Amino acid sequence: MAALSVARINQYLSGAFGGRARTALNALFTDMATTPVSIAVATFTVLPEHANRILTLDRAAGSAVLLPPATGTGAKFDFYLSVDLTGNVTIDTVGSDIMQGAAIFETDNASDGVTAYPTTSSTDTLTMFTASGGTTGGKVGAQVQLRDVAAGVYSVLYVSSASGTEVTPFS
Repeated sequence: MAALSVARINQYLSGAFGGRARTALNALFTDMATTPVSIAVATFTVLPEHANRILTLDRAAGSAVLLPPATGTGAKFDFYLSVDLTGNVTIDTVGSDIMQGAAIFETDNASDGVTAYPTTSSTDTLTMFTASGGTTGGKVGAQVQLRDVAAGVYSVLYVSSASGTEVTPFS
């Protein structure tokens, strides 16, 4: 059975309904496909259907988030941290997929103010918060953008405030 996507629903609707009913149903399903997705559970698997939607990290105790396989579709996954963390949020790739990009932190260090950390050739995990506080970012308002750019590769940009002795959020 084919996956049910907004495009497929619209295709079915155009054949089954006309006029105002079709317009109303199209608007309903389009809104459902663009509304934010709340991540308020300990473990969450991102699905391809979550692409191009805001994924809000809403669990203070943290979450383990698993991305779908990177296949080069161009799909974009935008994460927004809505709470003060008391535990880690990890975002992991699947299999041998990697992340390429950087984290940019606004720091509480008066001498440099902004710090950037690049990924390494084997980066497959991003960690917000740590047991020692906000050394890897993870402050309210933090944002992570991941884009499926090639088979096995996500582009990553992580922007956050950080505190303490900042360290790379990538491993």
